[in-house]
Amino acid sequence: MLLDARIHMRSTPLQMIWPGMSVVVCVLAINLAGDALRDSLSHDNL
Repeated sequence: MLLDARIHMRSTPLQMIWPGMSVVVCVLAINLAGDALRDSLSHDNL
């Protein structure tokens, strides 16, 4: 898919930016949710 989109990268760069940004947002959300879950389940809260 990336090779097919490579020819359109200069004419329509937003076709590459928005999917990349959505992946970044999803990974960040999962990471933050995992950190919050780990903090809430940890038993050494002193």
